[in-house]
Amino acid sequence: LNSSGSIVTDILPSEVAYVSAHTRGAGGGGTFDDTTGRWSLPQINSGDECFLDITVHILSGTTFRNRSEEHTSELQSHSD
Repeated sequence: LNSSGSIVTDILPSEVAYVSAHTRGAGGGGTFDDTTGRWSLPQINSGDECFLDITVHILSGTTFRNRSEEHTSELQSHSD
């Protein structure tokens, strides 16, 4: 399957402060908006990989969880 218009939402918990983000992989890995927490992915084909590395500063000594959600607007089946 191929995918276009994919968005991953990763809202950072209040216990951390955003420092930077780096995307890599297919199509440059897309773009990350630290204000909205949205990672917009490029066209992704079967077998492609995209990565998002987020660097944060931990503000408190407590344990926290970070969760992301993926939403795809279009999946395309492809056969050779």
